[in-house]
Amino acid sequence: MATITIIPSVRLYRTGVKTTQADGSIKSIALHQGSLDGACAVYSTIISLMCLQQINIEDVNSYSGNVDKRSPKGKFLSKLLEQRGMNISGWNLKTMAQEINNTSDFNIKATAIRKDYIDRIYDNIHQDNPAILGISFNSQNFGHAIVCIGVEESDEYEDTPNKLFCIDPSYTMLNTSYWNCMIMIPKKYDDNTELTYIVGDDIRKIMLDDAIVFE
Repeated sequence: MATITIIPSVRLYRTGVKTTQADGSIKSIALHQGSLDGACAVYSTIISLMCLQQINIEDVNSYSGNVDKRSPKGKFLSKLLEQRGMNISGWNLKTMAQEINNTSDFNIKATAIRKDYIDRIYDNIHQDNPAILGISFNSQNFGHAIVCIGVEESDEYEDTPNKLFCIDPSYTMLNTSYWNCMIMIPKKYDDNTELTYIVGDDIRKIMLDDAIVFE
């Protein structure tokens, strides 16, 4: 037997996966970054902050001029979208966590972690919070960011995850699933364990390099 846990702020509707955002309205979190290199951390942060009811999707629509740069939240989103959304190097997760914590409008704490990744992510999900994962593909020399919204654990190994269920903003999502990306975890693991990343027919080996957890 296996148990799947999805954070309660994420719900599956007939029109796809959604969350209740800051203003109480229900909006899709199936955000897709398209072909913008380096934007994965930006999209992953937006999805996470929506799930944590800190922002609305309307807040981040900078192209229609909706970001109010006078507020701390507006300054954060403006910097996130305008300075980093088109930056090929993206924003590293340690910097992202610092920027989130320096924004007084947010009532959450973001912690960038660089050890005990899997156990900390597992605990974070069971505390009903998403996690941002920084991964690297062993066959390619670049990093990537995705959002973990759930875990699977086997009854045989209590409190030990064997799968992480994620939203990868590089890929579109089906309306019939909470996630579009799955990370397989072996029975024995540590911070240097190679993991298996699966999106559709795309199966690759990855390393988990860093992460942001929330409280």
